[in-house]
Amino acid sequence: MRVLFTSAAGLGHIYPTIPLARAAVEAGDEVLFAVATEAVSTVQSFGYAAVPIPYGDPADIGRAWANLPDHDLSTYVVAEIFTRIKGLAALPAQQAAITEFRPDLVIANEISTHVAAEACGVPSAYLGITALDLADLKWDPVVAAANDLRAAAGLTPSTRLPYEAGIRYLSPVPPLLWNDPSRLPAEAIWYRHEDAEDGAPPRATPDAWPTTLGSRPRVYATLGSMAGQNDFGRPVFTALLDALGRVDADVLLTLGPFDPAAIGQPPANVTVSAYEPQSRAMLCDAAVIHAGSGTTVAALARGLPLVAVPMFADQMHNADRLVAAKIGVRVHPPEISDRLVAAVETVLGDPVYADNARQVAEAIAARPTPRQVIDLLRSAVDR
Repeated sequence: MRVLFTSAAGLGHIYPTIPLARAAVEAGDEVLFAVATEAVSTVQSFGYAAVPIPYGDPADIGRAWANLPDHDLSTYVVAEIFTRIKGLAALPAQQAAITEFRPDLVIANEISTHVAAEACGVPSAYLGITALDLADLKWDPVVAAANDLRAAAGLTPSTRLPYEAGIRYLSPVPPLLWNDPSRLPAEAIWYRHEDAEDGAPPRATPDAWPTTLGSRPRVYATLGSMAGQNDFGRPVFTALLDALGRVDADVLLTLGPFDPAAIGQPPANVTVSAYEPQSRAMLCDAAVIHAGSGTTVAALARGLPLVAVPMFADQMHNADRLVAAKIGVRVHPPEISDRLVAAVETVLGDPVYADNARQVAEAIAARPTPRQVIDLLRSAVDR
């Protein structure tokens, strides 16, 4: 089977595709990626062939992120940024990639690719990289934006929810993070999380952390790969670093693309790194995260109690779900200086958080593997 994977940039978009691609290759399938130009090197670092897809003018995208509304954030991000701005720009190149590669199956996590696949007569599977039943996501504007894509591809309008397109909906995101799990599409495949870098989460060993640690708790902190690239997220780093310096724990803070020179000398208990694989970074007792879906699922797979500091997109929804399940505590970015230390102490000190997180980890471990998902999709394509 020939499988084409597509994705926008951002590790939260790319990384969920890697375990499935690895499983497809292990099964003897031929794999190609068609991804945002800036993500080609990331995909190639995993050993996969990749072709670049333009996802729009960076200036237009930057202005869109800089003008986030004060309501319906998820609707705006999904409908306007990912579907209209990026999707319309990517659609022609995605159609060209499908036509040239002639895949038997397309696996994609954005709407434009499923439109391209339908226009080319190729079956597709929707890879859910976040819970798509977000409390603040209104689907009518997204359906309208998707129909703009369909018109551009020469297809008739559709009233279906875009994530119901294709032969299957599949996702490593547990139903816990859906606002209403009953809204999962029929025959959805919820499968086991695996790390992009190292496969299934390894057993924790303290000496695998990148620093020499003492006997205090270990805390991992991250704001993901997107916050350091926009004006909304950058100011949060300085407040976070200051608060982490007051936590009675050994802390690893990863910055992603954020310039470390902008935050000065880190406190003595905090090690700052541009990036660490999740298999190393999450060898800890608790994590402070932005609640992006990729990081959240990786932490849940390890049974980690969490402090969520959400800023945009799906992050606020995920934070609310973690609080509702008593797996985490939410801290709003303006409250970091006053509340973060107490929040970390709460999730470290109250065993209920770790116990609840471990139950979710056990449920994730019992789900089908990515290899089993590929086999199920192969059967669906062969019908």
